Amino acid sequence: QKKDLKILKLLQKIIYRLNFKISGIIKIKNSLNEYFKLSDTLLLVYSMGKTGSSSVYYTLMRDFPFSNVIHVHFLSDYWYNWFSNQNKKNLKKDRNQILSDKAKKFIRKNKKLFSITIIRDPFSRSISDYFHSKREILSSLSDNQIIKEISESYYIQSNSIDWFEKDFNSFFNIDIYKMPFNTNKGWEVYKLGEERSILIIRIDVLTTSFKEAFFNLTGLNVNKLFITNRREDDNTLSERYKSFKSNYYESEESVNRKLSSKFVKHFFNKNQIQTLREKYTIS
Repeated sequence: QKKDLKILKLLQKIIYRLNFKISGIIKIKNSLNEYFKLSDTLLLVYSMGKTGSSSVYYTLMRDFPFSNVIHVHFLSDYWYNWFSNQNKKNLKKDRNQILSDKAKKFIRKNKKLFSITIIRDPFSRSISDYFHSKREILSSLSDNQIIKEISESYYIQSNSIDWFEKDFNSFFNIDIYKMPFNTNKGWEVYKLGEERSILIIRIDVLTTSFKEAFFNLTGLNVNKLFITNRREDDNTLSERYKSFKSNYYESEESVNRKLSSKFVKHFFNKNQIQTLREKYTIS
């Protein structure tokens, strides 16, 4: 079953790409204009997993079908080495490592870089991550078992809280927490010299603000966001996912620890944090 799901997802990705290329050929004049504007540029979707980054990636693939667009979750040595340690036995590179190598090669080759990072609260991101990675065994697990496994997963918990410190800051050689972020607007563009610009946007404003934010980043227009890869839209997971998410909770100590993290305090305002506290603290 797991192999069949992988094949289906691969076929879906191939179909997406073929449709985008065909549409680009049909609209060849627009496609060529955009291609020449971005001929020396990499559009990089660089984000922790389960934040809506696939939707952004396929939006860019659709609207810039002949440009360089890459989707990657990790670029620092920290997670690259972590995956190496996990795969010592088979000596094969993890897919994340392969994508990281590819992205770094393109970054070295291209003069300009427009990078997009999507952020999501640590609770819903962790749930989505677990349901994605464990979908083949979910039916055999109780809600309490899933909650326990989420809380004990170093990979899930660390990515939900420490991704910027362990990956983003290291790769860009900056401290994002020393740079202002408009928590009410939900997105911000940062210029790193003449050749690199970064958009950071929260998932809760992604559908309403991505077009404006992307134009601010690049000076280019995109069409409506191409929504894909949502857990709640997956027929095999939908009901269980929605039910579990609506009843998910953590201890007060755990919730306080996450809500006092640099990540949450920087990208969410007091009202948003209080909403998360009320939603996810066990009553």
